[in-house]
Amino acid sequence: MIKIIDDGVKVLRGLLTQYGDSLPTLYILENTIGAVPRIERAAAGDYDFKFPPEALPGMKTLVFIGAGQNTDILCQAAFLGDGWITVVTLDMTAPVPSGTDNGLNQTSLEIRVYP
Repeated sequence: MIKIIDDGVKVLRGLLTQYGDSLPTLYILENTIGAVPRIERAAAGDYDFKFPPEALPGMKTLVFIGAGQNTDILCQAAFLGDGWITVVTLDMTAPVPSGTDNGLNQTSLEIRVYP
C-alpha cells in the first residue's frame, strides 16, 4: 500500500525544449505553485525564468534540472531569489565550454517550494 502524505510542498514539473536560438518552451506536467514563469534570453545558452517573487520565496525553493537528450550539453539551473531562476546550457564539445542555444531537448525541470 502506498501512503500519500500532504507535506505542503508545492511543485512545478515540466520538460524544456528549444529550437535554434528561440526561447525555450516549458511543457508543464504538474504545477501546484500556481504561477507560470516569463522566460527571457539573457545570452546564448542563458535563460531567465521570472516568477512573481512571492511564488518562490528565498530559503524555501529548490531547483533540479535533468540532462535531456543532448549528451554534449551540460545543463545547470539555479534559484537566484525574488522569483528568479536561471537555466544555463553549455556546449561541452567546444575547447572551452561556452553557452549554446538549441541545447534543451526534453530536459526535465523541477521546482519545489517548501512551506
